[in-house]
Amino acid sequence: MSKKRPAGASRPGFRIRPAERNDASDFARLIHLAAPDELTPATTAYLLGLPAQGYLTHSPCVCLTAELPDGTVAGALLAQPPAWMHEFAAADAEALTGRVGLIVAVAADPAFRRQGIGSALIRAAERRYRRAGFGLVMLYHEPALDGFYQELGFSSGPALMANLPHSLLLLGKEDHLLTGLKPLDPQVRLVDVPGAPVPVIGGLLPQTSIPQGARFDGLCLYR
Repeated sequence: MSKKRPAGASRPGFRIRPAERNDASDFARLIHLAAPDELTPATTAYLLGLPAQGYLTHSPCVCLTAELPDGTVAGALLAQPPAWMHEFAAADAEALTGRVGLIVAVAADPAFRRQGIGSALIRAAERRYRRAGFGLVMLYHEPALDGFYQELGFSSGPALMANLPHSLLLLGKEDHLLTGLKPLDPQVRLVDVPGAPVPVIGGLLPQTSIPQGARFDGLCLYR
């Protein structure tokens, strides 16, 4: 159970750690705050039982918690490969594995909000993805949170557009959410291309940097 902080109490210390099986109830409860339809008890148990691989805590996912000194789980983050990777050219989907991470949900217990827990969870996930060789981390968020994610280094817009070897990916959310993108690799850049509705991600895969003078004609990039 979460514990309320007395009014005027100082900011609690917390540590970010991989979620464990015995965190299942708290982890599901907190993720439910941000993504109500994401986890069931069965999927939570399966997810937290996945083995770690390198810097991925529950491969191919990253599941983190923020724990207070008394053991209270005050925050949680769930990240995984984006489902859209497998909706395009098979060669590109295979190459994108291990290059793009999607933060599905991040939440802090209402009793411990505005303590930096959400920011710390996101930064911890970024570090793991960067060390694992990922080039981009993304998430979807409400427009009202644009300033928060900008402070964390995300660039947000109505869609994601990426230059890939066998296709040009243009993906927008069907609802009102914005797509937040943050490069983790110096080779990955968001480039304003004339004609493109949003900045184009270049350098995510080999030979996909955006050439100087490139334009978008509604179907593809050309020089």
